[in-house]
Amino acid sequence: MCTNDGEGLSRPYASVLEARGAAVMDLSLFAERVLPVSMPRLLERSEVTVVIPSVRAAMALAGQAWFTQRRDAIRALVPGPETAAAVEQLGVQVAWTAAQGFRRSPLPDTLATEAKVYIANAALPAGTLSLPLGPDDVLLPAYHRAPKPCAPWTPLQAREIVQAERLTVLALSPTQRAAFETHLLKLGTKRPARMQLVAMTDRTAPGFSAQFWDQVSIPAVSQRDSLVDLLKYLAF
Repeated sequence: MCTNDGEGLSRPYASVLEARGAAVMDLSLFAERVLPVSMPRLLERSEVTVVIPSVRAAMALAGQAWFTQRRDAIRALVPGPETAAAVEQLGVQVAWTAAQGFRRSPLPDTLATEAKVYIANAALPAGTLSLPLGPDDVLLPAYHRAPKPCAPWTPLQAREIVQAERLTVLALSPTQRAAFETHLLKLGTKRPARMQLVAMTDRTAPGFSAQFWDQVSIPAVSQRDSLVDLLKYLAF
């Protein structure tokens, strides 16, 4: 089980599992929309550093009315190769890619002292940002992405879930994990007897209450290639 939200980000991992004979269920967990926002004055500079923490953030930036006009001025900070590829496809220069994600890769001193624009999800509090804001940084809530309140599965999919002997859930972020757990908790004792979680990161924010996982697997590095390697040999 994985989520199909986010421009097919889960598809490479689902393909690995399908090649191994697993039945993969793609679910839509989140509702999201781009928020039109005014261009911050910081972006009037000839060059400006912009933190783009995800592919979704990149798409939200591209959806702004002023993006085309200011694209050549942007120097992007990104958390990994997937986001870097998405940013480069938009015609934006990548100034720095975090080798192990923002939380585990310290910014170079020259970038740490610069004023930055952070493209953010309006649904998340500023304290949960993967790269902390500096005193001169500007938070730009350019999109809103939050879990859907309704169950992500159809009645037929629900029957498949409760009849399964084992369920493996793939969560690419703490937010995805929390959303999956919220919906699976509602199944109560109808959940499969064996429950396995594969998480991209060991981060615990926003906090998890589920106690039903029999096994939790996390790749050595929070990157696509490391997760693919894990899935190739995962027991399920």
